[in-house]
Amino acid sequence: MTRPKLLLADDSVTIRNIVEQTFADEGFDVTTATNGEEAMQKFAEVQPDILILDVDMPEPTGYKICETIKQDEITRHIPVLLIVGSFEPPDQGEAERVGADGFLTKPFQSIRDLILRVEELIGTQHRSPSPAETADIDNLFDRSFSDTN
Repeated sequence: MTRPKLLLADDSVTIRNIVEQTFADEGFDVTTATNGEEAMQKFAEVQPDILILDVDMPEPTGYKICETIKQDEITRHIPVLLIVGSFEPPDQGEAERVGADGFLTKPFQSIRDLILRVEELIGTQHRSPSPAETADIDNLFDRSFSDTN
């Protein structure tokens, strides 16, 4: 069985380090990005099984990336967890509007809860894309964000 692939996009080096180490220890292949643009590039390269996205990172935001993934027929099955800093007001309505599968506050109350939530989402929704879907995933962000660069 292949290791599940997680893409984490957060501009906090601390959050990236904690999540990367924790999930690597849990048997995940973890890829990190520091901003939205890097996250889009790595999404196409890695084709993760799940994403954890900071809502307030440099453009595009986690909300925008989630919305793009969830609006595309080929990628909408991929779970997306949005994270927000504890000093930022969480916007549950926006998270629901963009189709997020969950919404968490950082710093995390319990890293174990995060692990269980991720495992729950990929356990019920995980499937590998077909070769045709893989080619379409490669081009998803080129189509969706060509006007934002």
